Amino acid sequence: MRMRDVVFLPSIGFVAPGHRLSEPIAARLGAHVLTLREFVVSPDAAEIALDVTYDRETGIDFGSPSIVVRDQGNDYPLRATTFSTGGQQPGVMEWHVGSRTRLPPLSAAAEASIAIPGLGEARVRLRFRPYGGEMESSRVEAAATHDGITVAVRQIAVTATQTALDLELRGDNVATFMGIGGYHNLRLDGTALILRDQTGAQYRELVETARARRAVFDRDFAVFEPLSSEARSLELAVPYVFVEEARGSFEIELPVDAPASGLFGTCLVRVLSVHTVIAAPEVHNPMYRTRSLGAQIDAGGWQGERRLLLPARLLVDRAPSGIRLAKGIDCVAPEPVDYFEAADEGPSTARTLTLLGPIVQVRGPWSVRFARP
Repeated sequence: MRMRDVVFLPSIGFVAPGHRLSEPIAARLGAHVLTLREFVVSPDAAEIALDVTYDRETGIDFGSPSIVVRDQGNDYPLRATTFSTGGQQPGVMEWHVGSRTRLPPLSAAAEASIAIPGLGEARVRLRFRPYGGEMESSRVEAAATHDGITVAVRQIAVTATQTALDLELRGDNVATFMGIGGYHNLRLDGTALILRDQTGAQYRELVETARARRAVFDRDFAVFEPLSSEARSLELAVPYVFVEEARGSFEIELPVDAPASGLFGTCLVRVLSVHTVIAAPEVHNPMYRTRSLGAQIDAGGWQGERRLLLPARLLVDRAPSGIRLAKGIDCVAPEPVDYFEAADEGPSTARTLTLLGPIVQVRGPWSVRFARP
């Protein structure tokens, strides 16, 4: 069945027809350049993609943007219901903001106010054009379940140059889905998705690593090479899914005199040591200026179809603490974190360190079969 009310926009995904920015808009914020790359307004949502340049020597010393649409004396703050940051270009921070704020029809005088803490505010005039016929989609509604997680293909859009699939994740014992294929939906090589037809022909995923992926982690889209005219039935193979499990905490009594083992969510983890990391008040990044607790762990590798990557949150003496990673994590080819630090600003020696929100990689593959519309 044709879905005349849903289209695919290559930089955004599957959305209802509406209006989008006529062209990118750039504005200066001191020494930085802010670029509003995409602004899509559909009947029930708004999607915004923007980026800002920064000095690679001094690093990122600014916050995340807030956006207000102003038109005919009315302000419409766009409350972010989804939010992602990233960027593969050196010296450029990218954001992708999704909002369920419903905007009224906007006049030619509409503008957006974009405020970035630490940089200032830019006001840009919005020029829109309608969209709706770029890539019409067809309903699919096919799914496969593995290890308690379901991967569904909901819609497909096919043109002479590409094939796009609308993907959805469902499952039990999941607080948050953290990615399909790659962590935070960033896919490449071994984490890329595979589409093949009944002849065995494979269609390469056209991975877009240069943009910030949308942060609706239980929903994503994948774009592949165009289908052969002979393709009749299709199969999507998904190698991995990433989730924050809904249940799981591990409290460690301090000091750690010997390695301590315990179940953290569905995975067994060993804490090898916890030590105090002295404050470094002279460093540029404020997060590293305070004293912290450094924890060395053994995540245990693959345990069945799952392996622990890292905790989502930490508590020090049962009070929330930020988590910082010494080496970061490669989203397209993630490996378990073996060392992290928790801010410890208390006046005395900490007594407990608690790990919360186990983020795990679940191994497939999921094989979703469906007919070409």
